[in-house]
Parts: sequence; structure tokens; C-alpha cells
Amino acid sequence: MADPGGVAELAALIAFVAERLDEGEQEAALFHEPTCASAPVAGPMECGCRCPARLLEQARLERGVLHGCLRRVGYMESGGTPDAGDVAFAYMSLRVLALRHRRHPLWQQRCGP
Repeated sequence: MADPGGVAELAALIAFVAERLDEGEQEAALFHEPTCASAPVAGPMECGCRCPARLLEQARLERGVLHGCLRRVGYMESGGTPDAGDVAFAYMSLRVLALRHRRHPLWQQRCGP
């Protein structure tokens, strides 16, 4: 890891996590309980299954962490001087979020803790 927590690595982590969250939200509708009558055609909120709603809630919570990280490293857009503590917190938070997706084909070893 040549530049741990550097701007390029943070940008890669942000993109990786955001893409996985987008995928998870899109795929939530595919996961229904085996007894669900509308499983083949229903969207996440069109039936009583708890699984799609739980997946969407998990994605919402993780997206909140992602947005918190983006606020902490907002210096990248504004050109300001970053606070080292904020950058370290965002970097570690993003690494933890990325770790859950370590088996994804686009996973890179630098993403995991």
C-alpha cells in the first residue's frame, strides 16, 4: 500500500462501496421468502416478505456511513486542507464497508482491513 488513505485510494474505495450499495438495492427485490406467492414478480415492497425490506434497510444504513465519509473528506471537492483524523476515520470506515464485498470480482486487496 504505497499511499494508504491517499486521495486516489479513498476515491477507489468510495466508488467500490457506492457501486456495491447500488447493486444491493437493485437486487433486493430478487430475495423473497420461499412461501411468498409474488416472489417471481414482486418488487421489494409489494409483498409481506421481510427479506427485501431488510436488505434495503441495510443498504440505507451503509449508504449513511458512506455519505458521512464523503462529508469528512469533502476537502477533495473544495481543495481545502484535510483533517488527518477525518481522513483516517473515513478511510477505515470505507475499508470495513468494502470488506463485506471481498468476494466480488472487482475486489482489490487494498480494500480490506
